Order: sequence, then structure tokens, then C-alpha cells
Amino acid sequence: MSRLDVVTGTEQVLIEDWCQQYPSHSVGDLEFGPDGYLYASAGDDTGLVSADYGQAGSPRNPCGDPPVPVGGTQTAPTAEGGALRSQDYQTTGGPTGLDGTVIRIASPIDGTVDNFGWPCMEGNQPNGGYNFGLNMCERIYSEAVPHTPPHFTYHHSDPVIPGDGCETEVGSSVSGAAFYNGDSHPAQYKGTLFFADYSRRCVWAMFPGTGGVPDPATRIAFRNNAFAVDLEIGPNGGLFYVDIAAGEVRRVRYNSGNQPQVASITASPAQGSLPLTVSFSAAAANDPEGAALSYAWDLDGDGNFDDGTGPAAARTYRAAKVYNVSVRASDPGGLSDVVSKRIFAGTTPPTVNITTPVAAWAVGDTVSFNGTALDARHRWQHSEFGRGIGHGQQHRASRAGRRVQLQRRIRRRPERANRQGPQRNHLRRRMVGRCEHGRALSFDGVDDVVTVADSNLLDLTNGMTLEAWIRPNTAVTGWRTFMKERTDGLSYALYGDNAASQP
Repeated sequence: MSRLDVVTGTEQVLIEDWCQQYPSHSVGDLEFGPDGYLYASAGDDTGLVSADYGQAGSPRNPCGDPPVPVGGTQTAPTAEGGALRSQDYQTTGGPTGLDGTVIRIASPIDGTVDNFGWPCMEGNQPNGGYNFGLNMCERIYSEAVPHTPPHFTYHHSDPVIPGDGCETEVGSSVSGAAFYNGDSHPAQYKGTLFFADYSRRCVWAMFPGTGGVPDPATRIAFRNNAFAVDLEIGPNGGLFYVDIAAGEVRRVRYNSGNQPQVASITASPAQGSLPLTVSFSAAAANDPEGAALSYAWDLDGDGNFDDGTGPAAARTYRAAKVYNVSVRASDPGGLSDVVSKRIFAGTTPPTVNITTPVAAWAVGDTVSFNGTALDARHRWQHSEFGRGIGHGQQHRASRAGRRVQLQRRIRRRPERANRQGPQRNHLRRRMVGRCEHGRALSFDGVDDVVTVADSNLLDLTNGMTLEAWIRPNTAVTGWRTFMKERTDGLSYALYGDNAASQP
């Protein structure tokens, strides 16, 4: 039987300072440290769409960040608002703000405060979004104000551990950390640092090195497919995490006896023109007991692990297809784990080149981007354009001066049983005139439409090219739809826009 004790009485406010301007970068935490003191942290409460130094808000500068009051306009290089609140301790002339800090609610024993450099630094590098002459950042870049470098970093697009099976195309978000000092897991985990990345959907372990300090060279994959936004060690020594996708608090248990291993797979290259020779490795697989593992490969994607043994394998693909390659790692006790990777045979990535901007810019400026992308297989060349600086910026691609945007990545269509029934061919305009490749269609731009009948050929397993040559007779304003997948849903679409109103 469990019991819930409720304590009544008058609350005592220990500290009250944090200013809430945005619903982003605002999450904090409250913990008792091993020294018995209470620690508190809070986000810097900065906007996420662009570099934020306090220039936005309604009213302007709503938190009253120096050097201007509420309603005042923050400007470079003297601004100290937004994400720069985490550098507030640099200045001693005004009140101390606590946004973006970790504090101890007591008199500090050592009297020092660690400055990790955010937002001027991200990892070991200057943060480009704030590297434009802000005084607070320039002091860090010139080392006039010292900062503490991170203990371990990984790039947004690189795996934390090669072959760990975690997502690498969705960015990074370190979302939990906990030191394990319990007794529920094997002795090798004593003092281990567990850390999670919500975007990667994984949890890793970093074992202690000299002096008990976590050694990045010892890190291993610990758990996949975990949307962990917090890690905690329970009073019984178990590892708990909050899974935001499942809406659950989950516990990772260690069971005595043989433990399952974690399989791994890497492929080089993972795509290319035919014939495509790919080298595979499963060497990063690990077993909790350190037992020697055996391997079986499915290199042709038929579901049978009969294409090779050992930690390495290779295969030459001669047919254009997406192959789902898998490796099964097994330990002497009979436990096994399987991990897969897709190989795109018969395709090559485009060559991308950014030509502008080449000039200096400042936050708030409108910046034009130009670049080219050449698809060697289809001989297509695109130019890309974008405006503004910050998260979520949009780009438009251009071919022969006409801008087009493929709105979503091609995905396999849903089961046919879920569709509303077959569609019929519907042609409201007949072919008129001629163009470079034959006859063309003419539309009034209001309600003329051609509907293509439903077909198994539209059930894509890889990709499809949508192409349209458009020559408007009148000026085009705003985005216009040229091609779209169905009226009751959207898997792909082709839009056009010509801001200069040129055909």
C-alpha cells in the first residue's frame, strides 16, 4: 500500500527573479546537490526564431534588461538582453538577473561561478548568430572574460557514436543527465554519467575515468527509441526517464543473468550510382558482459540473414533499388539484437554550392542567399534563395528563373483501403499551342484542373520527379499551385512564385 503525505502551512519564497518573455528556452530544474545545498536553474528565456539580444517584445525589452528600461530599444554593441542574460554576471553596475544561470541557494563555498559561454559560444566554437560585435561576446572571444569549455561535444548532424542507430537528421537537444551511484546495475556502472538527447531519441552512458571524471572515450549506446526529456536516479538505484512522446515515466531495470547486447551498423557509401559497392561494419556493437559476439547479415533485404558472417561485410549492388540491409548480433547465451540501414543504390546526391552571402550582416538584417545544386544524374541545376537569419528560415529553389518549392519529402502512400475510392480523369482544358517538347496545356488560373487517375504506379517506394515548365501570360503574384497530390491530403506538391512577375 502506498501513502501520500500532504504538508500544509504557509509557503516561504526563497528567491524570486526570473522573467518570462517567451515560451522557449525557459525550462529549469531544482535539485539538492551532494553537498546538501539546494541548486536551481532556469533557461535564458530567449526567442527561438532568430538571435535574441532583447530587441523584441511587446512592449520592447519587457524584462528591463540593461542598458535600457522596459520599452527601450536594445541595440548592438551594448545590448545585454535576450540570450545575453546568461552573461549578466559580467557587469556589476546593475541588478543581477538569474535567467540562464545555475545558482546555489546558500552562500557559495568556493565563491566562483562557471561561465560556459552561451550564447556567445556553442560548444567549442563562436556562435555565428551572436558573433557581430556585441560587447559581452567580444569579451569572451578576446578571453578578457574566461569561460569553461564543454566536457564533451558532438555536432548537430554527426552521430554521438558511429553506428549507434540514433537519429542524425533532426538536430540535437541534450535533454537529460544523471550520475549513477546506485547498486541495481553492475559495478561497472558505478559513477557512470547517463545523458539523453530528445531529438536523437537515445540515451548513452559515459564511464568514469581518472579521478571519477566521465571519460568521453568510454561512451556507449545505452537505449534507443527513448524520447527522454529528463533522467533521474531513484532511491532504489534505478534509472528513470520521462518519455514525452509516450507520456510516461519509465524505469530501466537491470536483470541478473545474461543481458542483451546492442547491435550496430555503418555503411560506406550509403548511396551512389550503379554498380554500387558498399562496405558494412558492425564492430561498434557491444555486450554488457563483454562477451564475444557472432554476426549474421541480410545484405539483399529479403529478410534472411544468410548473406555473410563476421563484424564486416561488403556487397555490390547492380539494380537501382532501396535495400534495407540488416545485421544480427548474437551472444553465446542466445540473446540477439538486430539493426538496419537503408542503402540507396542507383542514386547520387546533388552537388551543392552556396555563392552568397559573402558580405557581413547583423541580426535583424534581411539577407539574400544564392546557391546552386547540380544533380549529375538528371542534369538539373537549381538556385536557392532565402531571407532572414534564424531557426525555421525558408528557402525557395529556382530553375530557369522560375521559383519552385517541393513542399514535403516523398513518402510511401497509405494503404489503399484508407483511400476514398478511385479518382477519375478530369480534363477541363484541352492541349493548345506548342512548346519545346510538344503540345502544352492552357489554364485560366482560376479553376481549371487536370486530375490524374489513381494507379498502383503512384504508390511510391523511393521517389518521383515532378516537373513543370510554366510560362504565365500575365503577372504572377503570390504562390500558385501547379501540381498537388489529392484534394483530401498532401504528400507532395509543386508550387510556383515569381516575385518579379516575369514569365
